[in-house]
Amino acid sequence: MPADVIRETLNKASVKPAAGKLTGLYYQALSQDDFHHYRHELALLSQVQTRSASHAYVKDAVSTAQSAVLSGKDQTPPELGGLVPAGLGALAVAAVLALGTVLGLRLRRTRRQKAAEAATAMVAAASDAGELTASPDGVTKESVPIR
Repeated sequence: MPADVIRETLNKASVKPAAGKLTGLYYQALSQDDFHHYRHELALLSQVQTRSASHAYVKDAVSTAQSAVLSGKDQTPPELGGLVPAGLGALAVAAVLALGTVLGLRLRRTRRQKAAEAATAMVAAASDAGELTASPDGVTKESVPIR
């Protein structure tokens, strides 16, 4: 049947030909072949084969992918799905440790500043009360006789 007759019939029925999901899946499998990811290609081709057993090129593509996998030509990257949760856990532990360190150092600095302020205030109060006098070797406490 000529293509013009088919095109006219489709236009009369207002049908627009478009690629389906199976075609997209098949093209995705072929793209995996380009990257030598034969295990991924084989999985996709198996899906195409189960959905359309009469597909013209799938049987040959499946046997080619199987022979590539068996001959060791497969360059499919390893699955890292199991490492993602462990990595996120390690990242969370590192974040908690970093936060604890920052808070601990800030608390330590605040305590030291308060202690220094208190010591300065005590020295100032003692010198205002006349208990401290200047001496050549620093500040010493003055002896006050008991009456």
